[in-house]
Amino acid sequence: MKKFLSVFLSALILCLLFGLGFLLKAETPSSDPVEDWRKWEPPPPKEAPQIIYEKGCQVKTIAGTVEKGFKDGPALSALFNKPIRLSQESDGTIVIADIYNNAIRTLGLDGLVTTICGTGKLGSTDGPAKSSSLSHPHAVAVGLDGKVYIGEASGRKLRVIDLSRNLITLAGSGEKGYQDGKGKEALFNTILSIAVDLGGNILACDIANNRIRKITPDGLVTTIAGTGAWGYKDGKASEAIFLMPMDLCVDKKGNMYIADIGNHCIRKIDSNNIVTTIAGKAGVVGYLDGDASRSLFYQPHGIAVNDRGEVFVADMLNHAIRKITSEGFVTTLAGTREIGFKDGEGKDARFNRPGGVMVYRDGSIIVADIDNNSLRTITVDSSKPH
Repeated sequence: MKKFLSVFLSALILCLLFGLGFLLKAETPSSDPVEDWRKWEPPPPKEAPQIIYEKGCQVKTIAGTVEKGFKDGPALSALFNKPIRLSQESDGTIVIADIYNNAIRTLGLDGLVTTICGTGKLGSTDGPAKSSSLSHPHAVAVGLDGKVYIGEASGRKLRVIDLSRNLITLAGSGEKGYQDGKGKEALFNTILSIAVDLGGNILACDIANNRIRKITPDGLVTTIAGTGAWGYKDGKASEAIFLMPMDLCVDKKGNMYIADIGNHCIRKIDSNNIVTTIAGKAGVVGYLDGDASRSLFYQPHGIAVNDRGEVFVADMLNHAIRKITSEGFVTTLAGTREIGFKDGEGKDARFNRPGGVMVYRDGSIIVADIDNNSLRTITVDSSKPH
C-alpha cells in the first residue's frame, strides 16, 4: 500500500509540474486550451539568463496591436485574439491560426488582414469556409497541394480548406481518444501543431497523447513516434517518449524537429526514425545560450527550420526567439526573459509569450507574439558578423 501511495504521489507531482491540468480540463469544445495550460506552468528559474545575441537582428511589428479583438483591414490596425501558429502560401501570403477568434486569417502582400475561415463563434461545422465554424484552431499549414490544413485543439479534428474555399473534416470524429484509422475512425486528443512532410502528408503533434501522428491527403492516420507514455526517452521513434510535444517542422532532408515543451528541450527524428535531443536538458528550465548540449530553454512553444538547417525556437516563457545552428550552437535573435512589446534591435526588443515561428520566403523570421496579439518579423543584416 505504501509503495502504491508513493507512486501515486509522484505521478501527481509530475502532473502539477508539467501541465496535465490542461489535459484534464480540455474535455469539451468550451474548454480554454491556452489559459488552462498556463495554470500549470513550472516556476521560473532562479539563475540569471546567459544570452549570446546574434548581431544585426531587427524586430518590427507587421500586423496587429496589443489590443485584442476581431477586425480585418490594414495590418497595423487589424485585431487578433491570440494568434498562435503560422504558415505561408506560395505567393507569400501569411496564414494565421487565430485561436480565440476561432478563425483562420491571412496577411496578404497588399498589407491587408482577411478572414478566410470561421465566423468567430466556437463550433465544428463544415461548408463554405467563411460561414463554417472552428473549435480553437491551434495549428495551420499550407499543403503542397495548396490546401490549408487546420488542427483543432478542443475540436480534436483535422480540417482542410479546399481549393474551392470549402471547409471539410479530413480526420477525427471530435471524440477524445487515441486510435489510428481513416477519417472519422481516427481519434486524437489535442492537436496543437501540424506540418507538411516532403510527400505532402500532414504531421501532427497530438500533445495529450504524447505522440506524433501522420495524416495522408486522403485522411489515413498512423502514428510515427511516441508510445503515449509521459516522460523522456530517445531512441527508436516507436519507443521514444515525449512530454507534451508542442510544435514540429520538417527540413529539406525530411528530418523532423519537435519542441518538446514539457521536457524543455528540442528533439529530432531523422530519416532512420531515430529520436535524439539536439538542445536543452530534459526537465531543466533556464536560459543558457552556447553549446547546444548545455543549453537551457523554458517551455519552447514554436519551431521552424531554414534551408541551411538552422532551427529557430520561440522560447515562450523566456520571451525570446533563439537559433540552433547545424553545428550545435545556440544563440538568441531577439528578446529576453523580460515581458514587453518593443520593436528595434534584437537585444532591446521585447515579446510577450511568443508562440508560432516561421521562416518566411525571404529568409526573415515571422513570430506569432501571442499575448501581444500581433505578428512580428525578425530580419538579420548579413553584413554584420555573428
